[in-house]
Amino acid sequence: MAKRQVDKDHLGNSYSPDLQGRRSRAVFSVDANWRRGREPLPRVDITESTAESAKIENSTAVYTTPRGGRFHIMYFPDEAPPPHDETALYFANGYYYDAYYMSCDPQHLGKRIDYFRMAEILYLHAALRGNDRAHVGLGNIYYYDRCEGHYFDAVRDDLYSDAVLDPQIIAQKAHDHFRLAAEAGDLEGCFMYGDVLREGVGCEVDYARALDMYYLALERCRDMQGMMVTAPGCIHARLGRAHEEGEGCPRDLDTALEHYEAALEYLERAAERFALRFDPELALSRRGIARIRQEMALANA
Repeated sequence: MAKRQVDKDHLGNSYSPDLQGRRSRAVFSVDANWRRGREPLPRVDITESTAESAKIENSTAVYTTPRGGRFHIMYFPDEAPPPHDETALYFANGYYYDAYYMSCDPQHLGKRIDYFRMAEILYLHAALRGNDRAHVGLGNIYYYDRCEGHYFDAVRDDLYSDAVLDPQIIAQKAHDHFRLAAEAGDLEGCFMYGDVLREGVGCEVDYARALDMYYLALERCRDMQGMMVTAPGCIHARLGRAHEEGEGCPRDLDTALEHYEAALEYLERAAERFALRFDPELALSRRGIARIRQEMALANA
């Protein structure tokens, strides 16, 4: 969180970002009195209109303002009971996607990184309470370097520090959190762990284990009884590439083509139904199909 004038609130000495244009959404503050070693994570307060948070049931209290407005106060101390892991995850996801869709214009960069840093702290709170899905969020933050090096583990006692984490440590964190999510059987954790194994992020390149992770992720999709169309498409595209290139398995163009065609079907359906775009996977599948058909035609000529 960038160094700036600190807003004082009921915590007495807390950090609150500029939330102009976002007043109807949750407002957070992080305890600026936190010191490493005394508590593993800083205390977090989140205030949100009750109308905006009907699904949240684990608020510590509900306050009525003088004008009649009602607000949840979400408080995540270290001793918070396990149900708070879902509440922390809920808000972590909210800040992550707010930052993700925020303009990359330089004037918004500081706020964008602030939101990703808040998401990191809330994911850490959720993970500390045993939420496996939080490891996927943390893996994504580190894998894509969303905070541009400005992570919680880079600071010592000053939450306003501009300290930057070493890129190798960031890569190791991405690997470790995706591994934990995959070991817990999380679908996205499985195929993202496959990606870091294939790319050698925080580890040695291991095509065979990456292939195992992709197949495990595909099994998890089948366990969900066809409720998903995006994840299978992304996974089939990766499997097509593995069989085309012989990564972790013998090269097999027939199997590769089957996976590429399945990926294309799933991803085009997702684009039609949800207006979602998966350009890298779509391009990978279409080009893979074209290459293989051309190679097969030349072999049969």
